[in-house]
Amino acid sequence: MHRVFHVASIGEGMVDHFAESYDEVLELATKDPAKAARDSNALQYFAMEIFALYYGAPGEGCLGE
Repeated sequence: MHRVFHVASIGEGMVDHFAESYDEVLELATKDPAKAARDSNALQYFAMEIFALYYGAPGEGCLGE
């Protein structure tokens, strides 16, 4: 997924790197949500959370309730 964001026709120059770890992504979402919406790791963690919410741990996801 990460590499796909670097394809110009998909990422369209909007996706960038602002946070590395899960904790950094959560902090970025609180302090600068505009960057969090464009961060490659945040987008990957979001996809993982949605998958977990529906399939891995239905109703709870990764972060819990």
